Amino acid sequence: MNRAELLFKVVDLIYHRSQNCILFEDVISQKNISYGEDKLNKLDIYYCESNEKKPVLFNIHGGGFVAGDKKHRVSIGHIFAKKGWFVVNINYRLSPKNPFPAPLEDCFNAYNSLISLRDEYNLDLSKVVLTGDSSGGYFAVQMIAVLSNPELRKRLSLPESNIFPAGVMGLFGPYDLLTAVNSKLPFGMVRSVIESFLGIKTDKTYECLKNYKYITDMAPINHVNHDWCPVLLAYAEQDFFCAGHAEMLFKKLKENGIYVIETHSSEYKDNHCYHLSYKKERSIAAFQKFFEFLEMIRSDGPTKQ
Repeated sequence: MNRAELLFKVVDLIYHRSQNCILFEDVISQKNISYGEDKLNKLDIYYCESNEKKPVLFNIHGGGFVAGDKKHRVSIGHIFAKKGWFVVNINYRLSPKNPFPAPLEDCFNAYNSLISLRDEYNLDLSKVVLTGDSSGGYFAVQMIAVLSNPELRKRLSLPESNIFPAGVMGLFGPYDLLTAVNSKLPFGMVRSVIESFLGIKTDKTYECLKNYKYITDMAPINHVNHDWCPVLLAYAEQDFFCAGHAEMLFKKLKENGIYVIETHSSEYKDNHCYHLSYKKERSIAAFQKFFEFLEMIRSDGPTKQ
């Protein structure tokens, strides 16, 4: 176990209880539905009974690409199911054992499994929103980059999909890993995360990344085009790992005419993934933005800025 794996596993243990403190009795859940052959190819679903077609929120947990589990995002399932969404909360293969793009391949296989769930749960696959926090936010945004760029999908050898999302919520994601190498995390943590995710050894200056096979393709910020769906970005200005990422992506989306909104905090105490501290003021404000964005999507809101 490398230092990044150890750190993120400890973080999950420390915050598991507080990040899973919101549960609703009328939310129905079903756990560990298989979507692939690996033991991590499992997903959980959360929903409330309804005769209407259910819009889908496809959630990807964070964990620095090397850790995390859907069991740490149970409250996310409950919170959005209570708002009328059918929440799909997935696990996927983790790095360093499974470097990029293997975890992204799992995201697409889980995403395509929505088709097999559609009739049983009365799903509206024209109203699917991708979301995730931290590395999960990265995967959610990278998915829309791939779905809007067939050539990128081919270069990464990813599964095709006939489901195009109606929206994306990228929460505290690193959207340009070359920018992330300049983050000031102690104990060589940045290097450990980068090496784990990409499956390579790096030199002191990261010059070797220039020769990495997917150096351009791995960063969704490089693949913004006019075909993206509406986007919400949540970020912390003082984020210890992802500072500046959402702001750069926001600007790129605006330049391409994509409908994009944001919610953020400039306070240091509201740092990476502060939305998971549900009782804090900025978390409450962030979730209000999430709910408004999702309601816009459900109501066939704007597709362009």
